[in-house]
Amino acid sequence: AVLQERVGWKDPILLPVGDHLFICQSGNERVTKCECGHSFGDYRKNWKLKAAIIVRDSEETLREIYPNSDLPDPDWMEIREFICPQCGTLHEVEAAAPGYP
Repeated sequence: AVLQERVGWKDPILLPVGDHLFICQSGNERVTKCECGHSFGDYRKNWKLKAAIIVRDSEETLREIYPNSDLPDPDWMEIREFICPQCGTLHEVEAAAPGYP
């Protein structure tokens, strides 16, 4: 009920996935939905595939988030940021080897 009061849409929240990301009942479907109301589609499918993604895989882009400290080696690691394409909320960040799916 507390989470439902925080959003501006009526679809019932079934489960929080993150601070601003939820699984909701939308009509006859269950979807992953951002707090702003953007739907990432069926909750059984990876919502990240429908997110806006920033991949930091160079010294220049990594320096934007590590301005004063040692950088990860971009040949060994990249940072992926998953963002709502509607409101710009950052939902998740992953560190992965380059080319890792």
